[in-house]
Amino acid sequence: MKYISLFIFSAAAVCAADFTTGQAARLVIGQPTFTAQDPNSSDTILGGASGLAFAADTLFVADSNRVGASPNNHRVVLFQNLSSMLPRPTDSLIYDSKCPVCTGRATLVLGQPDFTTTTENLAATPNTLRLPTAVASDGIHVVVADTNHNRVLIWNRIPSANDAPADVVIGQPNFTSTALPGNTPSAKSMRGPQGVWIQNGRLYVADTQNNRVLIYNRIPTANGAAADVVLGQPNMTTFVEPDLTEQTNNATASQLLNPVSVSSDGVHVFITDLGYNRVLIWNSIPSTNGAAADVVIGQPDMVSAIANNAFSTDPNDTTNKQTPVLCGVSNGTDTNGNPTYPASCNATLNFPRFALAAGNRLFIADGGNDRVLAFNTIPTQNGASADIVIGQVGGSVNQASDAADSLRTPMSLAWDGTNLYVSDAYNRRITVYSVGDNSVPYGGVVNSASLNILARGRVTIAGAIQAGDAIDINIGGTQSTDSNGNVTTTGGADYKYTVTKDDTIGSIVNTLAAQMNAAANGNGDPNVYAVPDLATGDLILTARASGVAGNAVTVFATVTAAAASTAAQITATAESSTLSGGGDAAAIAPGSIVSVTGANLSYHTATPNPAQNSLPTTLGGTQVYFNGIAAPLVMVSPAVVNAQIPWELGDTTSINAYVRSESDSGDVTVTTPVAVTIVTANPGIYAQPNTSPSAGIVYHASSRATGIISVDGTATAGDTATVGIEDRSYTYTVQSGDTLDSIRDALVNLINQDPKVSAAPSGEFDRIILTARIQGPDSNGLAYSASASSTATVIMTAIGTSLCCAAVANSPVTPDNPAVPGELVYVYATGLGVPVLNDANKDLIQTGVKYPAGGPVTTPVSFVNAIAGGKTADVITATLLPGSVGVFQVLLHLNPDLTTDPYSQLTIAQDIYVSNIVTLPIVAGDGSATLTPTATNSFVSAANPLGGNAVAPGSIASLYGSGLAPQAVVAGAAPALPFTLGGVTMTLGTGFAPLFYVSPSQLNFQIPHLTVTGPTLTTLTVASGTSKTTYTVLLKPYAPALFTTNQAGTGQASTLIDGTASLAAPNKAFPGARPAKPGDHISIYATGLGDVSNRPAPGAVAPADPLPHTLATPTVTVGGIPATVTFSGLAPGYVGLYQINVDVPAGAPTGPAVPIVLTIGSVPSNTATIAIQ
Repeated sequence: MKYISLFIFSAAAVCAADFTTGQAARLVIGQPTFTAQDPNSSDTILGGASGLAFAADTLFVADSNRVGASPNNHRVVLFQNLSSMLPRPTDSLIYDSKCPVCTGRATLVLGQPDFTTTTENLAATPNTLRLPTAVASDGIHVVVADTNHNRVLIWNRIPSANDAPADVVIGQPNFTSTALPGNTPSAKSMRGPQGVWIQNGRLYVADTQNNRVLIYNRIPTANGAAADVVLGQPNMTTFVEPDLTEQTNNATASQLLNPVSVSSDGVHVFITDLGYNRVLIWNSIPSTNGAAADVVIGQPDMVSAIANNAFSTDPNDTTNKQTPVLCGVSNGTDTNGNPTYPASCNATLNFPRFALAAGNRLFIADGGNDRVLAFNTIPTQNGASADIVIGQVGGSVNQASDAADSLRTPMSLAWDGTNLYVSDAYNRRITVYSVGDNSVPYGGVVNSASLNILARGRVTIAGAIQAGDAIDINIGGTQSTDSNGNVTTTGGADYKYTVTKDDTIGSIVNTLAAQMNAAANGNGDPNVYAVPDLATGDLILTARASGVAGNAVTVFATVTAAAASTAAQITATAESSTLSGGGDAAAIAPGSIVSVTGANLSYHTATPNPAQNSLPTTLGGTQVYFNGIAAPLVMVSPAVVNAQIPWELGDTTSINAYVRSESDSGDVTVTTPVAVTIVTANPGIYAQPNTSPSAGIVYHASSRATGIISVDGTATAGDTATVGIEDRSYTYTVQSGDTLDSIRDALVNLINQDPKVSAAPSGEFDRIILTARIQGPDSNGLAYSASASSTATVIMTAIGTSLCCAAVANSPVTPDNPAVPGELVYVYATGLGVPVLNDANKDLIQTGVKYPAGGPVTTPVSFVNAIAGGKTADVITATLLPGSVGVFQVLLHLNPDLTTDPYSQLTIAQDIYVSNIVTLPIVAGDGSATLTPTATNSFVSAANPLGGNAVAPGSIASLYGSGLAPQAVVAGAAPALPFTLGGVTMTLGTGFAPLFYVSPSQLNFQIPHLTVTGPTLTTLTVASGTSKTTYTVLLKPYAPALFTTNQAGTGQASTLIDGTASLAAPNKAFPGARPAKPGDHISIYATGLGDVSNRPAPGAVAPADPLPHTLATPTVTVGGIPATVTFSGLAPGYVGLYQINVDVPAGAPTGPAVPIVLTIGSVPSNTATIAIQ
């Protein structure tokens, strides 16, 4: 194979071992992966756990909560001899499970007879627990806050058997009482305690609903013992108003409201005062009732109680000016020029849950902000700001999710001297954090081909030269239009040029590019850098900001005539008002080659022996771990390590990554882990290093002339499909049961009888590749055609009218050896995801092992699209490259209508992910051809294109044909779909149709939510430029269609097992797939289920709260057995996608293809299948 440069160089600051903001967890306890969220109960699976404690090499976990996270398992589990279960941060890991960093097996359970029982014990006994939310131990005693029994249980020794009875109860007079003494507490009573702590022989209890903390100067040995000291109230019998709306008490240094935890380091006492959004610190152990706290965290003073008290506003100030309270660093200005401030920062708290002093630090579980704050010293001043944020990437960010670097309402904390344990209740897990010697920056694991997907744009200079005409290009400004239509541009940077009589288009483009690159005292424009394209008269603008941030850079071009009495002859046209194409190279597909960047990652620079068939997992003393799996290594160096993401990690959406390196003397360093987002596919194209714009590594594919025929539409028995080669015709009559694949393959067999041309099927879509039998240009111009019978539903399209473009196969595309329109070229890429597995290839695709020479052509699970030179490039194949690891060869057919451009931009895309932009030189010449249009169009459901031409309002639909759009464009990841995309606008009736995707042969769009009471014919209009085409289409109230993995509405359903990314499909049929089981909750994805409650605006994503429900309730059968439907409505975060949650019925048949059917409004869907075992 050709040499591909996979190396990039970057630097990050070297730091001593420490926690870092945004770091990922090193380990996870209680789930098989970071994102599994398994709701069952066992010795390895936790529910909505809250309270934590560590002592005597044992992690204690209260496996219940009071915040609504499910399930509540009403138990406390012990992980004894924990150090033998958890690897140390510097250990080399053994690949003995799917996730070697997902560990821990409980050894003992309290409150339940075994690890699988989760009974809520309504009656109190010495053995039973009802919603235990906190646990403490000093290595001898175990203390549990048995919250819903209004008591605290004490074991005098750490139990040695499951379900052991407690020795002592406090808060109640005996083990069977759960009563409350009205609303007037005593020194012996408790109401919903949620916090316990043991320190230096004292027992502390957060008596939550009595708004107080109790201190026992000795651990009680008798039932119903009285507390010695109370904090938060003046005495032990202060009345507590049970109705929160009637409470009038205000925050003070000695007043508490719903304290949920208490802890101490032997010197200080820390109380987490949930109701007042703060943590209080006493600088010494209080000995008197109602003692006042010394320091408050989360508020500026002792009398404030506002959640996220970032800034204040004056209701009498009409400008709504913000005044900083805890967040003093401005994040911008408002329309009046006043500074604005973030809604949260490192100093704010929002319903905090726990405070822990450990390792000379103070940690706070800031539950409402989904994060843990770390202070490097115990704060001594009110309103102190944390030094480090764990669970978020910064103090003003909230990205709550199940990712390896995220938290959702952290509840409690524990520390073992090395590891910080965090209970992550809504993710049903305990995450474990450790310090590292060096850091990989946030987003520091990227696709090694994309590296950084930068936004780009163009300004085209054209027209005639007229001295005095003036051009003004504004970068980064804002445009507004007044009531008279006058346009004003403000802000940004202006680059102006006045045309002279001796100018050319090229000299103007050169001058403007030089201006931009020399701006800001030679540092260049702050938003873009510019490259002149002299062949086209374009200024190619590339964002300096990484990723999607570059898409916000604005570009405006205006021209002023030389004199008011004349018209300007020069034109300057911005491709768009903003740059586009910026993407996320840190969203990674399984099998990708990635670059891990940082500082001091390796003690050596090394590459593996190329003669070996597999890549090593240790190279130069360096290892990279993904979820604890040692990754195959492509190269290592101090600044960058290139490795492969294991193929087997496709069943999760987030993993952790860290680098371990050992010096020649045996010193071991590890980085703090970072999270890596896992997606099905996110392709990157390899480019020549250090080229601007990025010159793609592109090769000519064929030494013979080629042509392409596309087989589209649907198969109807009796139709005929014909391919003509010169004066020879090859016709196939469609048979019953045929598919587009079988029609294509039958034509391939017929064409292969031709004396001048051979035929082969493409790997992507249903296309026929025609190849001249002789090498060289002599076959360029050989005529070919395609047609179908007049009433056929199969569509035959010849993409060109003659073979063309014989080149020197495998020679690079360069300015001296450019590609031509209509030619086949190929690129190298990574990140296309796990291919479709079958008996021929499943044993050949292995992590770290080269794909063998002669291996079958593979096809990605996610279809690959491509755009080159602004037009669709047909993807012929996208296969794993023999002799490589994780690299794909993508064969492309360039559009015959392309024009000359030395910087033609090329991208490939899968689903919503678009690759980096690379360029290739294209010169139009004799090899070019023209498209042959067809007048046949098909209006169908996007989920079931073979299901007829009726579609329901609100659903996702497709229109097939030709000449539908000037080029292929995918809607960006904006909050809502656009109504105009690629110059195309669609209307249905009187409403605009939001657009997902447009191309010459296909439009994907959402049907507006029109009111339809029965079958209704309406008008669909497609406008593109000055042309407008009208169709009559059929709408029905319901037209349910199940999405399937083959995108044809047949076979395997796009159905996930609840709480996972696993398809309910046969094992290994798809990455992470597994059969469902009776009783499993599954999510079926469909479209066409009609109107919904809480209907979103056209093109807007469905909200998560409240969820839009279908107005009619569907029925679902699984193998003919009715299934219970638990939800039917729009999938949150998506447009037009319905989600139907059902329980697999107990009597459902088993097998790899059990049929499922959905019926709504008496209209059945297509039949799809799932696997059940």
